[in-house]
Amino acid sequence: MHQKINQETTGRPSARLRKFHIDVADLPLRNRGCNSRDDKSDGNKITAEIVTPSRILSYGPEARQQLTEEIIHVLANAFPKMSADVLDAFAGFSTSEPSSNFNRQVVLFRDSNQRLVGLTIFDHGSIGYECKHFNSIYILTRSFLPEYQGGGLGQLMAAKILSEMRPDLLLTTCNQSFSLHSWLRLAEKSLITGYDIYPRIEENNQSKTLVTVPHKELDFYIDAFRQSFWGVYDNGKQKVAQAMNNLTIQMVRKNVHNGAYDFSPWKKENKTDQIAQALGVTERDGILVIFRKQCS
Repeated sequence: MHQKINQETTGRPSARLRKFHIDVADLPLRNRGCNSRDDKSDGNKITAEIVTPSRILSYGPEARQQLTEEIIHVLANAFPKMSADVLDAFAGFSTSEPSSNFNRQVVLFRDSNQRLVGLTIFDHGSIGYECKHFNSIYILTRSFLPEYQGGGLGQLMAAKILSEMRPDLLLTTCNQSFSLHSWLRLAEKSLITGYDIYPRIEENNQSKTLVTVPHKELDFYIDAFRQSFWGVYDNGKQKVAQAMNNLTIQMVRKNVHNGAYDFSPWKKENKTDQIAQALGVTERDGILVIFRKQCS
């Protein structure tokens, strides 16, 4: 599980992930003690199938409706207080195409009983800045049923995307502490190398320093987010404008959600997350996490 993935030695980048399998026994599932071998929530293997919106749209009406209901079930359990319209909008990402500069992949995690236990949806494509082009990935959602949260599935998925697709940039919005640190631990545990990550905490001589995007590169990162978000909401000028207006220079997305959780998202063991506290994040805010490939 904690195998080092060296971004610089994995060969040529892939334009698309391939189907893969995960042994459940290798995952320290939080609620494993509550499950038996025959329980439907715990199969021997998890299969990750990668599909595209056009592939899903080619399904028959009944199969497409069933998948939509399965996706909404996962999202509703991962975000207990998310409104029905927002759930529908997120589920709709699985059948909608991004802008012409991006392609969308939908990763469906199923246990050995074919139950959908999680999903990841992301866009990948090209953004431009000062006559240069950068391969970019934007993660729309990375969600799992509660019994599969904290077991390393999301972290494994993140490492796989970075190591196999090797983007110049990866951006994702984290709305809670656990999600934020699952991304940061990729570098802390050397699961991925060759990337600078923002924001992060650096420790030196027993002191801790918050590191955010370099001020001289701020315009680049803001524009990278604008182009990536435009890809998510093709022709959604109002949504893009609102997202940009709510983005701070420290990459905090203000009022990004209206309380989707049934717990305090930026607290761990009743203590406020250090990064969230330093950034002045509230319970309705998200943090834009950025991976930037290091220059060789």
